[in-house]
Amino acid sequence: MGKTRVQFYVSITEDTTPDEMILRVEKALDIKLNRVDPHDPGEKGVWAKTKTLGFWILFGGYWPSYKKEKKRTFNLSGFEDQDIREEGKKFTLILISEFIKDVLVKRDGGKWYIPTEKELNKELEEINSLN
Repeated sequence: MGKTRVQFYVSITEDTTPDEMILRVEKALDIKLNRVDPHDPGEKGVWAKTKTLGFWILFGGYWPSYKKEKKRTFNLSGFEDQDIREEGKKFTLILISEFIKDVLVKRDGGKWYIPTEKELNKELEEINSLN
């Protein structure tokens, strides 16, 4: 184990609620996401998550203090669980963002996209500034 890591990051910007987006993601990917408290410092803005096949899938990206904005950017990310990762060893990273985006676009119909590194860094800074 540990020679390969799989990850994905996709986003969508829409005028809807986190609960509605969670339902759409669950339906499109045929998964069940477990709601968590996004105010919990350990969750850092995650609204829902699940673990399957040694893989975490997290839904978040919208923080309640952004209520003034009509449209909100939500994200869905996935990565392998720590217990199968061998730290310090070389690995090959396989990004499946394009595949996940295509599935979501086809099954959900929304304008899902792959965020840029700049967008991901901006979001991380915003989330970290809240704690």
